[in-house]
Formats: sequence, structure tokens, C-alpha cells
Amino acid sequence: MGNELQVSYQVGTEKVVLTADVVRGYLVSGEGKPSDQEIVFFMKMCKARNLNPWIKDAYLIKYGNRDKAAIVIGKDAILRRAQSNSKYRGHEVEVSEDGKQATCRVFIDGYQVPISVTVNLEEYIGKKADGTVNRQWKQRPKTMLRKCALVAGLREAFTEDLGGLYTVDELGNNESINEMVIPKEVKETPNASNGGSKKKGTKMRPNENDDGWRKTWESFRDTLGEIAFKEVLREMGFDLPEDIPQDRRGEVFEAWSKRAAECL
Repeated sequence: MGNELQVSYQVGTEKVVLTADVVRGYLVSGEGKPSDQEIVFFMKMCKARNLNPWIKDAYLIKYGNRDKAAIVIGKDAILRRAQSNSKYRGHEVEVSEDGKQATCRVFIDGYQVPISVTVNLEEYIGKKADGTVNRQWKQRPKTMLRKCALVAGLREAFTEDLGGLYTVDELGNNESINEMVIPKEVKETPNASNGGSKKKGTKMRPNENDDGWRKTWESFRDTLGEIAFKEVLREMGFDLPEDIPQDRRGEVFEAWSKRAAECL
């Protein structure tokens, strides 16, 4: 990519410097080649969430060129972030004897009961593209399920710090990876409402239907997209996505697309 973007920021005592070439050369897992858009989003995401990819806080996965890239977070990074919260008072994880369920309980200062999350093996077990169970899950199913329960519990307990952050163990397979959407470059189509054509550009623009609206909001929670979305909502006089009437969603999407492109 021309005029290569460089991102630099501080994580603790260490300065992190990322460029597209560095990310491609050292921080991508899988056989696929990430697009410029996916690389830039990864760099911006790491900076926005104060993640250091050099100690495996975060990395980019793209299994194949036809697959979508996904940003995944290291389990230790999630645990460190939870432990740094002043209200954190410990956690415990219990795996059932048959290994089919694991429950994480997170103790928080001021809460009478712990935050509890239970995960099921069938929902998380990692599989290869051919549908067979992958090596890690085949050899250590209880250990893997315990890790998933821990991360899910911590994320539930500390949504402000950990919302939207997932580990590779939770994704399970390529289908799960493909649900972790990274905005991609699209060409805009003529606007039917005014008959005019729009310029090509980088947009984060989902389908304007109820299901797409909900899924897109969930995909971009706690990312650069949420920052842009909240700014647009506030400026247009809305508090939550569900407050926006159907006849104004197109207007909101247009404003969000422009603001999100500026963030990237």
C-alpha cells in the first residue's frame, strides 16, 4: 500500500510501532493474504484497545484468501485486563465430570453473587474444514473448554474492558471466524432515492434491514465502528440503535459510513 501507514502507541512501558509490512510479515496466522483494509483495521484496533501484538495480545487470522480475516485476542491479555480492574476479586472455573460443560464464576466487589457463565462443549469444540475435531480439542477437550469458559466469564463481568474481544479457542472453526466481520472495501451503488451516483470509497455499510442492523451493531461493538456510531447517534439525538425509526435508518447508515471511513 502506498504511503504506508504507521501506527505507534504506548502499552505500559513499551512503545508499539506497527506498519502494514510488519503486520503481514510477523503478525498474521493462516494461509490467506489479508487485504490492505484488513491490515489497517487490525492496526487501528490494536491501538484503540491498547493491545500489544508482540506479546500475543492480539493477532490477525486469515485461513484462506476466500475467508474473512478475524482479529483474535490472547487469553492472557484478557485475564490481565480483568485482573487490572479495581473491582476484580478473583474467579473460579469448574468443568463437569463428563467434560460437556464448564462454568466460570467471577467475583466482583460490590456484587452479592458472582457473575456466572456456562459454556457447552458442542458449541465450542474446534473442528477442521472437513468437520473432524482438531488436534487441540481432541487431545485436551476439558482444558480447552475451561479456557473458553474463563474468557466468556471475564468478558461478561467486565464488558467495558473486554466487550467484543474473543480468543481463537472460542471461534472453533472457519465458520465462526467468518462471523467475526472486519469491514471490507466495497463500491457504492447509485442511490435510488435521488438518482445520483456516489463515489467509490471504503465504507462500513450493512444491509438496511432489522437483522443486518442488529448483527452489524453487534459485530462492531467496542471497536472503531462503535466509536463512530455513538458519535453519529448522539449528534442525531438518539441514545440507542433501537431508538432509530425505520424511516431514518438509511440516513443514519449514510452518516455512519462517512464517519467510520474517517476513522480508518
